[in-house]
Amino acid sequence: MEGNSGPSFPTWVKFLKNLLELDMSNAGISGSIPIWFWNISFRLDLSNNKLSGSIPPNMGESNLDLLFLSLSGNQITGEIPKSMGYMRKLETIDLSWNSLIGSIPSSISNCSSLSFLNLGHNDLSEAIPKSFGRLKWLHSLYLNKNKLSGELPLSFQNMSSLEILDLSYNRLSGDIPTWIGTAFSSLTVLKLRSNAFSGGLLKLLKII
Repeated sequence: MEGNSGPSFPTWVKFLKNLLELDMSNAGISGSIPIWFWNISFRLDLSNNKLSGSIPPNMGESNLDLLFLSLSGNQITGEIPKSMGYMRKLETIDLSWNSLIGSIPSSISNCSSLSFLNLGHNDLSEAIPKSFGRLKWLHSLYLNKNKLSGELPLSFQNMSSLEILDLSYNRLSGDIPTWIGTAFSSLTVLKLRSNAFSGGLLKLLKII
């Protein structure tokens, strides 16, 4: 369903009662996402459009079977709803390149099947949730280009499946923990630039 579907959100979608997958990426759609739309099951890709407005606070209660969610490259505002943690089957969450604010809800760590999480290029602030350490299947984590602060949680050591970790362009501080070199044995990409980290770098380079 890729292509140009027009400037407004297509209302005919809500009549497709048995729809399991919807890809309307790069479709030139603008406006807010209707409430009824969150009932789409399994896979939902609305990336690279001109969608605006906020994500409904109860969106996680509407679809407990969603596996793939991408809203990247839009103009979505507001906070990431805590109810997203109810969608425990999610394997991919991509909310990058929007204007999301507030903190990252710790409830995301309830999505125990999550393997890809991209919240980069937003205006998210405060600390990275300690509960992220429960995401043991996560292999790609992008939190770059936000306003995140504080130190790296010790619980990160439990994310042993990580292959890509991008924390660049934030306000993170403290020593770069040397356990990065031992805990992340599968790591292929590590980006920590443009933060307020101090010390530990030379020791880290010797371990990796």
